[in-house]
Amino acid sequence: MTDLQTEFVAKPAVRTNDKTHHRGNTKTRQLVSAWLADESGYDETTWPTLKQNLQANRSGH
Repeated sequence: MTDLQTEFVAKPAVRTNDKTHHRGNTKTRQLVSAWLADESGYDETTWPTLKQNLQANRSGH
């Protein structure tokens, strides 16, 4: 295979069950709760700079 060719690989089938989904949902809820409880002020301090950089580097309107 050369550098210019792309090899396509079949995506494996995802096998999950209710316990797997429940565990994933529980972890997600815990993470979101931790984010909501964060009172460090980091996001309030960081957002203006991030927003300015995102607006300055838009690729077309």
